[in-house]
Amino acid sequence: MKKKRSFVLVVMLLSAVCAHAAVTAQWLLDEGGSGGGDTAYDSSGYGNNMVIETGSTAGQWLYEHSQYGTGFSFNGTQRFEAVRPAGGFPFDFSGDFSISADIHTSSGGIIFATTEADSWAYHGKRFEVSGGKLLFQSHSRGVLAGTINVQGALHNVVASYDSSESLLSLYVDGELDASTTITLDNDSYDAYLGGFVSGGTLNAGFFGIMSNVKVTDTVIPEPATMLLLGLGSLGLLRRKA
Repeated sequence: MKKKRSFVLVVMLLSAVCAHAAVTAQWLLDEGGSGGGDTAYDSSGYGNNMVIETGSTAGQWLYEHSQYGTGFSFNGTQRFEAVRPAGGFPFDFSGDFSISADIHTSSGGIIFATTEADSWAYHGKRFEVSGGKLLFQSHSRGVLAGTINVQGALHNVVASYDSSESLLSLYVDGELDASTTITLDNDSYDAYLGGFVSGGTLNAGFFGIMSNVKVTDTVIPEPATMLLLGLGSLGLLRRKA
């Protein structure tokens, strides 16, 4: 129970400090409360809904009374797709952005990606769990690997990019995990949850529960990190849980 309370506190704090961020996409994955279906709706108001493309949604939606709350339980076979509209997505991955999600994974996989429909494309982007740790990569641009194990428990994970400093950072439960300098470019691809397809085969399929995938047009501000550290650090909260 303490662990769950600590996680909720982390999410509330991150939500508070990022309250002024413009949400450019948000897939709550809470459709299970209404019986589920094949669509994960975009709550940002931009209408970029995700539709199941590979695998089945049958029996995979979680209801509010589950121990994890609402979400979608991926088994490594599902990929949701949001087709890029004619005018482009509202998020621009060459400027400031943050991608966040709540996950409980058993063996990792892709959380969010932009790429071609049937290949890992030039300048495509992947935010995922690999080898138990967070990983963000952009084709032909670079890779950032995390150091904190995120398997086997519920975590809030974030990839955040400060375009003015070309600084990419990974966070786990509000704690800075890793950072590097990298120059990212915008792309013109569709967006996906749960994996990418190459040669007709799903690759890096996600295993585990995912909910509240959000994209904003701001970087996590340094004062937010300092605020959290001032509360005794999130690492300490996890150790006490």
